[in-house]
Amino acid sequence: MRQAGLSATAYGLTVAVNGVVIVLVQPVTVSWLTRRDHSRVIAVGQLLVGLGFGLTQFASGVPEYMVTVVVWTLGEIATFTMTSALVADLAHPQMRGRYQGLLGLAWGGGALIGPFAGAWALEYAGGTWLWSGCAVCGVLVAAGQLALGPSIRRRRAQLAAA
Repeated sequence: MRQAGLSATAYGLTVAVNGVVIVLVQPVTVSWLTRRDHSRVIAVGQLLVGLGFGLTQFASGVPEYMVTVVVWTLGEIATFTMTSALVADLAHPQMRGRYQGLLGLAWGGGALIGPFAGAWALEYAGGTWLWSGCAVCGVLVAAGQLALGPSIRRRRAQLAAA
């Protein structure tokens, strides 16, 4: 946004959209999302996250940047809402704490590495590569999640029967 000549205030307002969308959308969608196939919801969420970040390369003003934030925030809501539930569903009851701990470690690791990797990519490869890479990653992760779907459904059924 700085490269587009926008101020720190514009950035702050744009990022605030994330919190506003979460506060307005998440409470009314959680129960609806939890009644859907978790794997498919996560896939759609990851696709939206990737595409939302990918759209950043086409934004030039605050409204366009805000739209990208809305798109990736909707994906974030779907992904975060379902990922913990899916991990809990896949774990044996006595192992849920460990599985959730590993999930937290993975998210924390990504939160630690992501900004450094993104800043590096932005500086050395440029915005087009960074934002296109985000879109490609979103598509690939969504496709992978859909491919895992049948195995996940079988595992959930096995655990429910046990």
